[in-house]
Amino acid sequence: MTSNTKNKHKEGNCGWFLIALSCLIYFSSYVMRYSYTVSMAKIIEVTSLTESQAGIVGTALFFSYGIGQIISGFLGDKLKPGAIVFAGAVVGSLCNFVFPFCGSVGLYVAVWAVNGFAQAMLWPPLVRIFSDRLSPEKCTTAIVLVTIAANLASVMLYLVIPQIIKALSWQSVFLVCGGGCRVGGGLRNDCKEENGKQRVLSRRFEYRI
Repeated sequence: MTSNTKNKHKEGNCGWFLIALSCLIYFSSYVMRYSYTVSMAKIIEVTSLTESQAGIVGTALFFSYGIGQIISGFLGDKLKPGAIVFAGAVVGSLCNFVFPFCGSVGLYVAVWAVNGFAQAMLWPPLVRIFSDRLSPEKCTTAIVLVTIAANLASVMLYLVIPQIIKALSWQSVFLVCGGGCRVGGGLRNDCKEENGKQRVLSRRFEYRI
């Protein structure tokens, strides 16, 4: 039996559960990463932030995300990728919760830079999980579906966030995003062999590799 055949037999239904869970997590990540970008016009309108200061906040995430991607790839080879994904999801949701209460340019920049770094902890470890747990064919399918999930998140952001701002406030955007994404990031994927069949349990997010 070839290694690919063994891989296919091993993944079973757990492979599709893994893909679905990863789509949810990356959807959540995209929401947490771009919640500020979609809300920025309203934030400038109702707070003391100027356009240039608001731009610095967004730039902080851009640079920290790029640096984090490099570090994440390195950590993915040294640590359990599931633990890295879990940490990134939790820290990102906390940053979204804290952001509305910052009150100064320095704090806005610092919190959003941390958020960018946290979001960078997701994609490289997810790819590592796919390559370790899925067959080559299903790995390709997983990457495509996760990319689609990110695109859906982008559409959702521009449709839903303006409505949240209109009905509530810009602060509510970050509380809603942080809360919903904490739920997504708090899932765990357990796959256990039982009587020759694979059983999937969903509790917390923790890939055991």
